[in-house]
Amino acid sequence: MASGLLPEPVALPVTDKPAVPPRVSAALIVATALVILYLIPRPAEISAPGWRVLAIFACTVMALMLRPIPGGAAVLLGVPSPAAAQMVMSPVYELPFDRPESWALKYFTSATLLSGLESPRTQKPGAVSIGLEAGWLPPLTDAQQLVGYYGTEAQDLNKAPFFLRPNVELGLPGRLSLIVAFVPPVKMFGITPKLLALAIQRPIYETPSWAVGLRAYGQVGTVQGS
Repeated sequence: MASGLLPEPVALPVTDKPAVPPRVSAALIVATALVILYLIPRPAEISAPGWRVLAIFACTVMALMLRPIPGGAAVLLGVPSPAAAQMVMSPVYELPFDRPESWALKYFTSATLLSGLESPRTQKPGAVSIGLEAGWLPPLTDAQQLVGYYGTEAQDLNKAPFFLRPNVELGLPGRLSLIVAFVPPVKMFGITPKLLALAIQRPIYETPSWAVGLRAYGQVGTVQGS
């Protein structure tokens, strides 16, 4: 009877090398997250934390495919992230843009923007000027204050007739200047504001008597009332 030796099994090499250069992989993964979070509209049926979980899942899949780091490490980084996203979920409700409550928020946001400043003038680089701004908040009518619960309940929106805001202007090179304005969290009229506004500006044409310039500005913050 003939006998033979069975061939020994050959172990195939296991590789976890990057499919593309790590820098390219990192750029593709970040681009995936940015596209999901900022370019693709979030369906109304999906909450903001759930949409972030989707972005994390997609980035984890991309990391497993491109392998900028070992696959096990990618899984370990991606698995705890959905739980963390749920743990930091805020109870703040995101209002649709056309709700009456949103109209009230837009009204007070527009009333407190850095839009009433004088035209930009050339400042020496490093020059600092400090000022105090007083803004008037026009009172709303009874009909305009009917914004609660889809416009069925009146809200007291005439608490503060004005607000005070210190501002600092810093001269920058290139005839640019930076403005920083802050409403400190000091309780007045039953509300506690905390608003930070920034602006960058530059004169385009100026003479001793008049000036034309450009200004870009924005504001972030919160206002809490009783």
